[in-house]
Amino acid sequence: MSNQNASTLGVSIIGLGAMGSGIARTLIERGFTVSVWNRSRSKVDALVASGAIACNEPRDALNSHTHVVVCLSDYAVWQNIIQEHSLASCFED
Repeated sequence: MSNQNASTLGVSIIGLGAMGSGIARTLIERGFTVSVWNRSRSKVDALVASGAIACNEPRDALNSHTHVVVCLSDYAVWQNIIQEHSLASCFED
């Protein structure tokens, strides 16, 4: 890690299955600001109780921090989320 304090660093997590939730919890425990989004709100709410910031839409998570971790079952699921939420412009140069 650079000279920055962990509490000044932020990470968004999209997808809160076993891996995404584990990553989010670890980052929260280490003092990072963590924003989370998941298709099922109950998983978001569970992490908010631990200190995460809830995102209502995946775009909110993408815009919250410069670092984003996507943990989904496969690439097709991510492609569907990109299409359903009109996110393609978020990935254009």
